[in-house]
Amino acid sequence: MPEPRRVTAKVLGVDKDCLMIDAGGYVVRVFVDHETMLDGEKTRADRPIKAQLESTFKSGQQVTAELERYRLENRAVSIFR
Repeated sequence: MPEPRRVTAKVLGVDKDCLMIDAGGYVVRVFVDHETMLDGEKTRADRPIKAQLESTFKSGQQVTAELERYRLENRAVSIFR
Protein backbone atom coordinates (compact mmCIF):
# COMPACT_ATOMS: atom_id res chain seq x y z
CA MET A 1 0.00 0.00 0.00
CA PRO A 2 1.39 3.46 -0.88
CA GLU A 3 2.45 5.92 1.79
CA PRO A 4 -0.23 8.39 2.93
CA ARG A 5 -0.01 11.81 1.28
CA ARG A 6 -0.13 15.02 3.31
CA VAL A 7 -2.47 17.85 2.34
CA THR A 8 -2.83 21.28 3.95
CA ALA A 9 -6.28 22.73 3.33
CA LYS A 10 -9.16 24.83 4.65
CA VAL A 11 -12.18 23.18 6.30
CA LEU A 12 -15.42 23.74 4.40
CA GLY A 13 -17.69 21.67 6.64
CA VAL A 14 -18.78 18.24 7.86
CA ASP A 15 -21.05 15.79 6.05
CA LYS A 16 -21.89 12.62 8.04
CA ASP A 17 -18.54 10.86 8.52
CA CYS A 18 -16.62 13.08 6.10
CA LEU A 19 -14.68 16.31 6.46
CA MET A 20 -15.03 18.55 3.42
CA ILE A 21 -11.85 20.52 2.67
CA ASP A 22 -10.70 23.04 0.05
CA ALA A 23 -7.35 21.83 -1.25
CA GLY A 24 -6.01 24.33 -3.75
CA GLY A 25 -9.44 25.19 -5.16
CA TYR A 26 -10.64 21.58 -5.23
CA VAL A 27 -13.31 20.33 -2.84
CA VAL A 28 -12.03 17.10 -1.33
CA ARG A 29 -14.23 14.74 0.66
CA VAL A 30 -12.17 13.07 3.40
CA PHE A 31 -13.63 9.90 4.94
CA VAL A 32 -13.06 9.61 8.70
CA ASP A 33 -13.46 6.38 10.68
CA HIS A 34 -12.72 5.19 14.21
CA GLU A 35 -9.08 4.56 13.29
CA THR A 36 -8.46 8.20 12.31
CA MET A 37 -6.41 10.42 14.64
CA LEU A 38 -7.93 13.86 15.27
CA ASP A 39 -5.42 16.33 16.72
CA GLY A 40 -3.30 13.46 18.02
CA GLU A 41 -6.13 11.45 19.61
CA LYS A 42 -7.93 8.44 18.18
CA THR A 43 -11.62 9.00 17.46
CA ARG A 44 -13.85 7.66 20.20
CA ALA A 45 -15.93 4.60 19.36
CA ASP A 46 -18.71 5.67 21.76
CA ARG A 47 -19.40 8.99 19.94
CA PRO A 48 -20.66 9.58 16.40
CA ILE A 49 -17.88 10.66 14.04
CA LYS A 50 -19.90 13.67 12.81
CA ALA A 51 -20.15 15.04 16.37
CA GLN A 52 -16.41 14.58 16.93
CA LEU A 53 -15.56 16.35 13.67
CA GLU A 54 -17.91 19.27 14.42
CA SER A 55 -16.47 19.74 17.91
CA THR A 56 -12.84 19.56 16.73
CA PHE A 57 -12.85 21.49 13.44
CA LYS A 58 -14.57 24.72 12.42
CA SER A 59 -15.35 26.00 8.94
CA GLY A 60 -12.52 28.15 7.57
CA GLN A 61 -9.91 26.56 9.83
CA GLN A 62 -6.59 25.46 8.32
CA VAL A 63 -5.81 21.73 8.77
CA THR A 64 -3.18 19.25 7.69
CA ALA A 65 -4.48 15.81 6.77
CA GLU A 66 -2.64 12.59 5.99
CA LEU A 67 -4.72 10.73 3.42
CA GLU A 68 -4.64 7.28 1.90
CA ARG A 69 -6.75 5.83 -0.88
CA TYR A 70 -9.26 3.30 0.42
CA ARG A 71 -11.40 1.79 -2.30
CA LEU A 72 -12.53 4.95 -4.13
CA GLU A 73 -12.33 7.31 -1.15
CA ASN A 74 -9.74 9.52 0.52
CA ARG A 75 -9.47 8.03 4.00
CA ALA A 76 -7.90 10.20 6.70
CA VAL A 77 -5.10 8.58 8.68
CA SER A 78 -4.79 11.76 10.78
CA ILE A 79 -6.01 15.36 10.76
CA PHE A 80 -4.35 18.16 12.74
CA ARG A 81 -5.18 21.84 13.26
